[in-house]
Amino acid sequence: MYYPMEETVKSGEHELSELPVFVAFDEQGNRIITGLDSFSEITPMDKEVVQQGWPTENMAQPVVLRTAAGLSEPLQTQVKMNISLRYAADAIPMRAVIVPKRVLPRGVQLILGLPTIKAMGITIDYA
Repeated sequence: MYYPMEETVKSGEHELSELPVFVAFDEQGNRIITGLDSFSEITPMDKEVVQQGWPTENMAQPVVLRTAAGLSEPLQTQVKMNISLRYAADAIPMRAVIVPKRVLPRGVQLILGLPTIKAMGITIDYA
């Protein structure tokens, strides 16, 4: 599912960002509103999406995100999980930095950064 930039889409209780996003799925079939950022060196995930039981670990070097809302506090925890880019597709293992919702665009729960985009073999076609 792709939500074009020029539209604001309402999905259930969530008003989604006007950025291009799609719906990905965790292993339990939960929807994760996902965007791509080929300029990001990390993959941030809304802490409210992280499921109990997903393994977490501290990163060796904390990161600070610079967003339109300003700088985040230092972030040091990442989660390991499996994601499907389409419903019922094979799950792909990935890691994401756990972030507060306020540092992500409105309605977006996960942003795949460049290392994750490359590791998953995603080709971005902006046409």
